[in-house]
Amino acid sequence: ILMSDGPAHDQQRAKVARFFAPRVVAERHAPGIERVAESYVGRMQADRGGLLDEVALHYAVEVTADIVGLTAAEVPRLAARLESFFRQPPFDLTQPGLGRSRRDWARAAAAGLGPLARFGWHDVRPAIRARRRHPRADIISHLIAEGYTDLDILVECLTYGTAGMVTTREFIVMAAWHLLTTDDLRADYLAADTAARHAILHELIRVEPVVGHLYRRATHQFELDA
Repeated sequence: ILMSDGPAHDQQRAKVARFFAPRVVAERHAPGIERVAESYVGRMQADRGGLLDEVALHYAVEVTADIVGLTAAEVPRLAARLESFFRQPPFDLTQPGLGRSRRDWARAAAAGLGPLARFGWHDVRPAIRARRRHPRADIISHLIAEGYTDLDILVECLTYGTAGMVTTREFIVMAAWHLLTTDDLRADYLAADTAARHAILHELIRVEPVVGHLYRRATHQFELDA
């Protein structure tokens, strides 16, 4: 879904959307999401605190892994493998070759292939084997039914793992920071019903989106009106 384009991309998104549509999340996933959230809050209360970014990452990984089908490993181990993908040399999307030198690209390859191999071996491979024997209502089972190869499934799982789980972690921490440091906002949130709380969270992510820029590359020459 990350590398396809045009009608093929639209078709694939439509098929996968049934796992993430608002109604599906509310009816099928919401009870599990709430149960996991309560368990993490309970642990933080019992421990009298904790690192919110770590708790948020584990929470996002546990919820999303169940929907995707990456349930072969313990959550902390899966989270650590996903987090290791982001230890990359810096890059600049506006520069040719992302502004990286040959040395940077070599470092990027080494930093990417190792985590990919570990993720594939410890998390994706056992999940595929389990779903081939016993399909479930998750994304890996869907991809197997669609005829995807193991390598295709690995790329899809990497996309959902890194893009979905890590960005959710960042949003939770950012929202908590605003709520904990702005008394009026926190009071409004605590007094609000579910719909009003969602509206507050939607506004927070509008003001401070996790993905701040979306880059596009032109496929042909064109002029902009002044």
